[in-house]
This record gives sequence, structure tokens and C-alpha cells, in this order.
Amino acid sequence: MERLSGPWRAEGEVELFDLTEPLYSGMPVSKREAGVRVDIRTTHEDEGFASSAITLGTHCGTHVDAPYHFFADGLTIDQLPLSLCFGPAVVLDVRAAGTQITAEVLVHAAELAGGFGPGAFALLWTGWDRMVGTPAMYDHPYLTEDAAAYLVARACLLVAIDAIGVDDSDGGEFPAHALLLRSGIPIVENLRGLDQLGSGVFGCAVVPLRIRGGDASPVRVIAWRAVVPL
Repeated sequence: MERLSGPWRAEGEVELFDLTEPLYSGMPVSKREAGVRVDIRTTHEDEGFASSAITLGTHCGTHVDAPYHFFADGLTIDQLPLSLCFGPAVVLDVRAAGTQITAEVLVHAAELAGGFGPGAFALLWTGWDRMVGTPAMYDHPYLTEDAAAYLVARACLLVAIDAIGVDDSDGGEFPAHALLLRSGIPIVENLRGLDQLGSGVFGCAVVPLRIRGGDASPVRVIAWRAVVPL
């Protein structure tokens, strides 16, 4: 058992925000993934209960990459400590960055968010979730190598983005993945709805399936903030 603690734990009423892309048959996915298929196995009309079978790649929809995704000696998804799944999340507004999210862009976004210190999640708000299902979803903003190095230097716990990848999907190389995962920083891709939050700091939970030896897992991402009475 691991104990969850920290100043981000809100007392009293909180607002909850789901930042997860729904899974469904034929949904748009990365060019490298086979896709998602949901088969109905039983129905209420025929058997009196409903059940389904799901087939999908580990990198479909909103998912988290473990270090093992790129490194044979890295932690697998079931080995990630629970302490990496909960924490304060800083939404970094990088919507005006263009295609390349540089370290300079992140520094400016961190200043607008009120700071970005060690032990936080970095949620990169590109606004690209609105492009899902269009050809433009593959021409998404991505981290430059110096931006990934900045996030490592800031000792963030986890990096997440509302696009299909932290690297250029058409580039053939993955410097951001390599730098982050080698440093033990999990990567979440395909977030949805960061516009609900706006720039700032929130509580966040990112809990993967416990897939033995897994390189990645679908994940439900939930953020929250305390409701301040008027």
C-alpha cells in the first residue's frame, strides 16, 4: 500500500473534469495502431444481460506510455508506482506555439500558469483535440528536444498532451519520448477537454490498467479543483 498525500488534496466540495477520449469501434487512432473494435457478445433481449469484447492497441485513445515502451530495462506499466498516478497538474497553455513546442514556449506558459515546480504533472494544452477525426490530427504540435529536456530538468512526474503524440508523428524519430521515458517520466497522449480547466493548477489522477509486462495502457484521466463558496 502507498499513501497518497500532498497539499493539492482538496477539502470539501470539488469539481471533477473528465479528460479522457471515449473508446469506440472505428475511432480515429495513430497511424501505427491497428484500431479499436468493440464486439457485442450478449444483449438484454437475447440473454438477459449485456456484455462485450474489446480489442485495441495499448496506444489507442487516451493512454499512458511506460518507460518500457522505448527501453527494455525500463519500468513496465504494471511496475509504475501509484505515487506517479496522482499529483498536482499544471495546465500549460501552448495553443499559440505553432507546430513546435519549444522550451521557451514552456517557460512562458509556466509563468502564465503561476509556476511549474518539481513533482507536478505537465498537461500540454495545444487545443488539438478538436482535430480528432480530421486529416489535421496527424499534423499536431509536438515537443522539441530542448522542451523535453526542460521538462526533465523541472523534475515533473508525468507529461500529457491533448494530441496523438509528444513527438512529430511524421518525423520518424522520437526524441521527446526517449528523453522523458529514459528519465522515468510517463507520457499520456490523447487528452480531451483541457479547455474545461484553462491555465492553472489542479489535482489529477491518471490510473492505468495493471497489464503485466505492458508497454502502455488505456487510462482514465480525471482532474479536480475545490469549489470556493461565494
